[in-house]
Amino acid sequence: MMPITEQSYNDLKEYWDFQRKIEFNKEMVRHQIESIPGRMFDSEMNKYTDDQIFDLMWSRIEQDDFEEPPSSWIPKDDSYRLWNEPPRYTHNELPKPKGRPVVLKAKKSADNN
Repeated sequence: MMPITEQSYNDLKEYWDFQRKIEFNKEMVRHQIESIPGRMFDSEMNKYTDDQIFDLMWSRIEQDDFEEPPSSWIPKDDSYRLWNEPPRYTHNELPKPKGRPVVLKAKKSADNN
């Protein structure tokens, strides 16, 4: 997906700001679900999936309850990222470092010789 272009953002600022606000709140709900220590079960002891829990929680959130994203927030989904925001990496997707790896070695102290 491509980020939001500068022209599109300037033309539809209110629309994109609201879409980003929705995306921020969805990310917050997903983060809260991931932090639940156990999992939820229905009355027949069937385990709910994270998507089912998300759908249940998201359906109960009113627009008036949405929080504003902080100015430093960068969406996980590139289609809500602004043209001037860098891509957001997860721990497993970090770019590979360039150059040789640095190896640190401790110096021998005068007492240990």
